[in-house]
Order: sequence, then structure tokens, then C-alpha cells
Amino acid sequence: MEKADIFNTIENYFDIKYKSIGELKVREDIKEFFLPNDDRSKKYYIFEIAALEMHVNQRKLQKHDLKFSKYNYYLHYISLSINDNKAMAVLDENHDVYFKFSSNIKSQMSNLRHKIYLEKFKDKWYIIRDIYNDYYKSFVMNYDKSQSYLDEIKEIILRQNYNNYLEDQKVRNISFRNDVVQNIVSKEKLYNYNRIDAVNYARMWALKLNPKWGNYESEEYGGDCTNFTSQCIYAGGIPFDFYGTSDYVKWYWYSNDKRVAPWTGAKEFNYYVQYNKGYGLKAHLADLADMMPGDIVQLGGNYPQTYHSMIISDYVYNSNGYVEDYLICQHSTSVGGRLKDYPLSSKPHVQKVYISIDGYYK
Repeated sequence: MEKADIFNTIENYFDIKYKSIGELKVREDIKEFFLPNDDRSKKYYIFEIAALEMHVNQRKLQKHDLKFSKYNYYLHYISLSINDNKAMAVLDENHDVYFKFSSNIKSQMSNLRHKIYLEKFKDKWYIIRDIYNDYYKSFVMNYDKSQSYLDEIKEIILRQNYNNYLEDQKVRNISFRNDVVQNIVSKEKLYNYNRIDAVNYARMWALKLNPKWGNYESEEYGGDCTNFTSQCIYAGGIPFDFYGTSDYVKWYWYSNDKRVAPWTGAKEFNYYVQYNKGYGLKAHLADLADMMPGDIVQLGGNYPQTYHSMIISDYVYNSNGYVEDYLICQHSTSVGGRLKDYPLSSKPHVQKVYISIDGYYK
């Protein structure tokens, strides 16, 4: 009976969260799942609501409708421990959602790990804390431990998101390679990048791990995002590059012990595409409007600020036939969630780098 009651509390809590995000309006009844008059629960509840409000407000900034037209979520329980009136549940959150502006496209997430602490009070289970990987929640909790600054923090993030949103609209015609480098490689034949093969691979493996390659989802490695996008690019015909003057301008993977950092590291890959000369990948920094399926989007800015890589899997068209958004596929950490065909606009408005792949030299 205890187990069933705990699961019921958790699932009702997720129902309210999905309704809040799906309707882009934080539901007042979410507070009912947190233990009343308890300082611990109140503290984490305030942070949880602040993060949820910022998530909702970021999506409201978009010119198109990021409400859900329909959704299904699936909770996969890893473990549940109960000790008298306390409990801890570990579970993975997975979902299929359809956004209103792209209601014919199924966007999927898998493996977002939650560790939920609960406590029983007057025969009812309440949530004390929900620990999971979330950009807004991490920002709030790391910015200042004091709840008194929450309104200021939310305003700062919303302002940053809006400024980055405006920055995304600007045209940035900047090439990674300078004129001297272009002259060096211009005499060599440029081979095509097979975008279809790259995207097919991305969609096949977005929600799972290919056992042929390494697994870098653990916190020790910082995440599998660039290992995944490198695999996609390789599937599109870009060959291993062994010929750089240092390991930072090479790109290959044979095993965890025989690889170079640009294959698995976001900032190192960013460095590679900027400074690689001659043999191997040729790419350039592009405007968002110039991106195509198979191209790479990175978060955080150029090296050394870069911290995440994603691959574009498709366009989203509006009713007039114009591109309105892009879909992305990604891996993350083992607790951070994998995404398949997810709107790029749903990602936080941090600084983005758009890498357009031209092909390769050999």
C-alpha cells in the first residue's frame, strides 16, 4: 500500500508539471505535493516553482506556439527505498510530445533521471525534494542560496534569454577559416557531406547508445553530446582526421584509450572546426537561417565557452511553406536526457554557435 501511495503522489505531481509546461502556465495546485509548514520542503518548492516559471516564460518568448497539443510521459522506476515515514525514489522520465505549432511532429525525450525524496505526514506522502538536471533550476540554485534573491534571479535570466533571442535573429556572416587558410585548401578537392545519412543515424540512435562507440554519459566525462554528434558526422561520410599538428586539430575515435578530445568534447570540437587545416572536415560559422539538416548547433559560445553539441535533424515549416524552426537530436549525461526531433526554440536562450558543414578534404 505504501508503495502504491508513493507512486500515486509522484505521478500526480508529474501530471501537474506537464500541464503547467504544456499550457505555459504554472498550476497553483503543484504546491499541494510539497509538505506544508516544513522549511526544507518550502525551500525546494520555491526553487522548483522559480525554475518552472522561467521555463514557461522562455517558451512564451517564441513567436510560435510551444504549448503542447498532446503528450504522453512514461516513468521508469529504478529503485524505491522506504524507511518508516521517509522514502526515496529513483526514476527516469521519458516522454512523447506534440507542440501546437508543429502538431504533426513527435518530439521525444528519454532518460532524464530524477531522485525524489518524500515524507509521510498525516497518512499522506509529500515531496521534500526532486533532484534532476535542469538548466533553470541549476542556475537558480547556483546563483545564490538565498531565496530572497529569487525575483532578481528570474529577472536576470529572463533578460538574458531575451537578449540571446534577439541575438539569434541577427545575421552573422563570419567564416571559421581566414583567407590564408582558404587559399591553402582551395586547390584540394572538396568532397560532399551526406546529410541524409547523418540525419538517419541521428534519429536511429538519439534515444539510445550505439554499443560500437564509447559511452560518455557519466558525469566523469561530462556528457555524450559531442561523441554522439561526431558519430552522426562520421555516418555522413566525414573521415577520421589523423593529420593535425596537435591532438586538438585531429578528429578520430577507436576506443576510449585511442581517441582525441575533439571527438568527444564540445569545446574541443569547436576548436577543431576553427583551426583544422587541409585534410578533414571543412565547416564555417553560419547564421541560423542558413542551417540545414546535418549541421551542428553548440551552446555557450565559441571555444573555450562551448559546453554542448546538437545536430539538426529537420526543418519545421509554417503554413506558408517557410522554415519556422529546426528540430534537433542530442545526447547528454546519463541523467540529463536524450532528445529526438525536438524544437531548437525550446532550448534555453543561451548563446549559440551554428556550424554549417561544407564537406571534407582528403
